Amino acid sequence: MKFDKNPQADGGKFLKLKDGDAVLGILRGEVRDFYQTWTDKVSTIVAEGTAKAKFRFRVNFVTMDAEGNLEPKILEQGPAMYKTLKELSQDYELENTVIKIKRTGSSIHDTEYAIFPLPKAPSDKTMKALESLQLLSLEDEGQVTPSLVDDIPF
Repeated sequence: MKFDKNPQADGGKFLKLKDGDAVLGILRGEVRDFYQTWTDKVSTIVAEGTAKAKFRFRVNFVTMDAEGNLEPKILEQGPAMYKTLKELSQDYELENTVIKIKRTGSSIHDTEYAIFPLPKAPSDKTMKALESLQLLSLEDEGQVTPSLVDDIPF
């Protein structure tokens, strides 16, 4: 029996889960929170308090790729997951705790994420590898903002 599917692989540097997918990993680095608006399917980072702005956050989520190597992905979500992780951080040191994230639902209206800390601690070898792992930038590299859309030459 062979399992080849890697649920987070098709999201590039972002962690992407579909209905029923689950992934194990460890949160690393700083949390970046921001506010975002959408206009004509283009997002813009805006100041807190901006009309129609939604809270978002990003953090590195280190998981294993299909070959068993540590791979950082960017976990980007909204206030519900932020509150859950904040609550878990009161009882768990999340940078040293393997968590399982499971998605159920397929649309904005019915999607929920369950987050479970796993009881088994990562090995010393894994922790050393995490210490030296290059994390991903949480900044918006190459973001197209609405004010620049008309200047794109194609």
